[in-house]
Amino acid sequence: MPSKQYYRFVFLLTLMNNKEFVQLVKNSTGCLRVYAYIGLYRNKYNKLKDIEILLKNDSTIVSTKSGCSVESLPISNVISRIRDWYWEEYTNDIFASLIADREYREIQFRNIGNSED
Repeated sequence: MPSKQYYRFVFLLTLMNNKEFVQLVKNSTGCLRVYAYIGLYRNKYNKLKDIEILLKNDSTIVSTKSGCSVESLPISNVISRIRDWYWEEYTNDIFASLIADREYREIQFRNIGNSED
């Protein structure tokens, strides 16, 4: 089961479009820049290479969590290893459930807001 943080990320995907993701990549915290990049990656954004060029030298440190492993890495490393953190099939399943089932969406939204993870 993904962490609450992963659910927060998927909620972000359901709320934003490519224009908004591009703005987050350029003007946000490190974690949100990574999330925005993944949103663009997921959406097959036609200027993704430009975003990758922008982020490939980003030395901002972000914490990543995969299973029981926690790492602190520069954004440039996270972007180069994006498939270590972005699980496309699972994300698409969660995304589809959040869009299709309003009750599920409301329950998950309440759950992810209750505590830190």
